[in-house]
Amino acid sequence: MSREFSVDDVLAPSPSLTRMVFRALRLHCPRCGAADQFHHWVRRRDHCPACGYSMEHRPDFFFGAYLVNLFITLLSMFGLMIFVVCCEAARVRPPLTAVGIAGLLVAFVLPVFLYPFTFTIWAVVDLRSEPLELQEIAEALDKLDADRSDETNPAEHQPC
Repeated sequence: MSREFSVDDVLAPSPSLTRMVFRALRLHCPRCGAADQFHHWVRRRDHCPACGYSMEHRPDFFFGAYLVNLFITLLSMFGLMIFVVCCEAARVRPPLTAVGIAGLLVAFVLPVFLYPFTFTIWAVVDLRSEPLELQEIAEALDKLDADRSDETNPAEHQPC
């Protein structure tokens, strides 16, 4: 049940940057646009179930997604601090309880909320900076074939 490896898999133009970003923001595969990239909010699949693209096909791929998440979180904290400074400069007392709660939410909830988005956005950056090579496309198709064979023969992989 293996899929034929065709010339189109290699020579097809990659989607536009805009299309890839919109796919990533919807938590779809930036390469093919397929949904279902995450099992749960912070638990992602090893590879795209439609095209086989592995989001960790490069060493330390997770580090880039982490840096995007960290950058957005720190930028949000900086914005909150600028708000407090502007309030103080205007001699308006900011509500410290509300500012403290907002700071905690930005520091602890925002990174968890952003995780899947930053991961798919980083996949866009990775695909645009280093397009997949022939070997990686072949490996992606092999993963799809392996998944399909696991679905057709589930009894072979169950423990005794």
